[in-house]
Amino acid sequence: WNPEKSIETFIQKLAFLKKQPILTYGNFNVHHKDKVVVLSYTYQESFALGVFNLEQAKTTLVPLKDGTYQNYLSQHEIHIKNGKIELNNEPIVIMTTKEMIK
Repeated sequence: WNPEKSIETFIQKLAFLKKQPILTYGNFNVHHKDKVVVLSYTYQESFALGVFNLEQAKTTLVPLKDGTYQNYLSQHEIHIKNGKIELNNEPIVIMTTKEMIK
């Protein structure tokens, strides 16, 4: 077992997300599904956005206001400018509030 290559932390984060009320009770919406899947959940004052690059796209539109957000899965900063997000092959999950919806 190599702790440097372990996905244990990633699995723990996914398990935590799965238990959140927003994913259980929230309203699900698919924004895009070609090349890049962009989906969201809204519940009470919370907003969760998932971005999954399926075909190595460079950017995609997202329904969030411009600004800097944090990818819940990797802790990397995510910058949204002009409603677009730059992509790589990393899955992105942003947990924020409804007030940040564009």
